[in-house]
Amino acid sequence: MWSPGVLQLRVDDDGPGIDAPYRDRVFGAFEHGEIEPHSPGAGVGLFLVARFAELHGGRAWVTETENGRGASFRVEPPLAQPAVSG
Repeated sequence: MWSPGVLQLRVDDDGPGIDAPYRDRVFGAFEHGEIEPHSPGAGVGLFLVARFAELHGGRAWVTETENGRGASFRVEPPLAQPAVSG
């Protein structure tokens, strides 16, 4: 859901989704979840996304897509606050 003053980056896929108990875990370093053993990647991409967001006061999370078929990865980076002149 859109909110004024909030930037949300969103990437949806049409894969099998991520079960609720594993949604926080996918943002851990070197996590691959329940996938095929020969899947590419080192398991650091989502970790870095979440960590960079947190370091800047934002957040990252995953939920199911609106149609219930896949995962919806979301990042809310902080927006710059206007300078107050005084």
